[in-house]
Amino acid sequence: MTGSSSVGYAALWTTDRDARVPERAGDGCLPLSRGPAPSCLVTRHEEPAERIVARMPAAGVEVVAP
Repeated sequence: MTGSSSVGYAALWTTDRDARVPERAGDGCLPLSRGPAPSCLVTRHEEPAERIVARMPAAGVEVVAP
């Protein structure tokens, strides 16, 4: 994620890190919202999705099992 595209997702591992949790799914993770009805953050491109789920745990956001 370079340029302005990284700004939109940076909250996932900074200011909004308590609102989402990466959940293990297959060989990777899906960023889900926390709460009684979790929803998955859907991205259209694989590269930003891979960076999101790599940066969240690197920033200390706990990865959970499904």
